[in-house]
Amino acid sequence: MRAGYAYIRADHWNRQRLHALRNRLHQPDELTSTNARGASGIATAQGSGTHPTKDIVMTRQPFIGTSLFILVSSIVVTGCVDGEEEGDGIDDSFIGNGKADAFGIAEGSPDAVAVLTMLRSATLQQLDDDAGLASNAAKAIVHHRQGGDRKDGTADDDSIDSLEELDSIPYVGPMSFRLLLDYARATVPLPSGDPFDDTFCGQDVGLTMGQIRGAIPEGSDSIGITTTLAGVRVRSRTCVTPDNCPAWVAGSPAYMFQLDGSPEPTDIPIPAMGIESQMAVAIAADGRPVLMYGGPVNVANTSRVLSLQCYPAAPITDDNAGVTLAGCELTLDDKVLNVRGTEDGSTTLLGSHCSQMIVRRADNVGATHSEFVFFARY
Repeated sequence: MRAGYAYIRADHWNRQRLHALRNRLHQPDELTSTNARGASGIATAQGSGTHPTKDIVMTRQPFIGTSLFILVSSIVVTGCVDGEEEGDGIDDSFIGNGKADAFGIAEGSPDAVAVLTMLRSATLQQLDDDAGLASNAAKAIVHHRQGGDRKDGTADDDSIDSLEELDSIPYVGPMSFRLLLDYARATVPLPSGDPFDDTFCGQDVGLTMGQIRGAIPEGSDSIGITTTLAGVRVRSRTCVTPDNCPAWVAGSPAYMFQLDGSPEPTDIPIPAMGIESQMAVAIAADGRPVLMYGGPVNVANTSRVLSLQCYPAAPITDDNAGVTLAGCELTLDDKVLNVRGTEDGSTTLLGSHCSQMIVRRADNVGATHSEFVFFARY
């Protein structure tokens, strides 16, 4: 693999730290749809040693803090009169029936991610003049994001991390959201729906250490992420020449994986549609953030847990610093699992609403290629 994306060998950490995560994932009631997991916990991982997941205690909460959900039984739209600016009322809501599905835009969808990504940096002038929002809505959005000091890029910033949080801002109702959606579609490239595509997370690759700290409840060092989409997929293909390659074949070939220390490949049948995954983030005792995925697989008629843990090369002390993952480890239950072949351009992306870890491999002659991805939107 390329420098900075190396797997850590099994003897470098204590397997017991993720034992509870894997055991929890064996339970059938934890393997329901990602939309139905609700507030159930992902795991508790404990242990000792030097690996970053030391002494992690897992809880289950929505990601990037909590937000006020405002639901009104009717929407009042104010009309234009002489000298009066048209816009939403102070308590108008664009979310109906208790679900974040305004105008058919679901929480965590590409459109939702585009709107929230745009709002991370949009100026008052852009929202007021370019997007066409009423001035009170534009000011409310910018003031919410900037926090009490009314400045971007400071410790009290409060990024808008969900449609529910956006809906809780005064003067942001159906009219404002429609304008924000149109403006985001015109200015922000929509993320791809293909988890193997490098644009799957769009421009949402700016997660900071402060956002991770803010997401984890006081008294805990980790949090299970409520996802709208999360899973594992595998595909492979064999090219005649570098410029003559057939379509990808979904699903895992028998030769793709190999347990550490085993002389033969380990057949892990991942179906064409992939498998569901759960996700968690933590802060290790040494200050490094840890991203963890886990999903169930059936190996030789036995339920096993396929998991991936990724973390940066060093602790991050600056809350405004972006998080760049450098080391990853793939395991099957408590054993290190390798993806066979030579490194072929692996990718790690971690954002406020999306993450994507792609392992790419090629055989020694570069003809057979395989790709393996863990992905999530939240």
